[in-house]
Amino acid sequence: MSAESSNCERVRRELLARACEESAGGVPAKLQDHLDACPACARYGEGLGVAPEVFRVAPLYTRAVRQRTLRAIARMPDPSARWVLPGLVPVAILSLLASFGAPVWLGATILEQWISSPVLAVASAILATLMTGTVVTCACGVTLIRRGAHLNT
Repeated sequence: MSAESSNCERVRRELLARACEESAGGVPAKLQDHLDACPACARYGEGLGVAPEVFRVAPLYTRAVRQRTLRAIARMPDPSARWVLPGLVPVAILSLLASFGAPVWLGATILEQWISSPVLAVASAILATLMTGTVVTCACGVTLIRRGAHLNT
């Protein structure tokens, strides 16, 4: 390989590197001297100048991506309210355990007047209490969701 072809190879690599840069700026004097003396490298440089967009990498963070990111951040739940739903779970369980006995006892006492079997009266009271608790729990959950509370998973 001759020194001239080695020099042309080096110049072409430098031209390609400059074409891939975001802002190439001016051509150094030594490189320009070679381009003036070598028509093949000059044509190569002109070819790179015709299609600079082929070598440019598009920015990863475009204006549209920035706007979508900001909209997504704006929709995120308030981090100060993250403790609300997990804090309500133990309170709801304690409330359920504390308030389950009284309605079942009261319901069984009332139902025994119409139902001859005490076991059937207690079972009916338990069923009525569970159904009422389920309906109230669902209503509370719907209300919390409508007000913007979210489960953090």
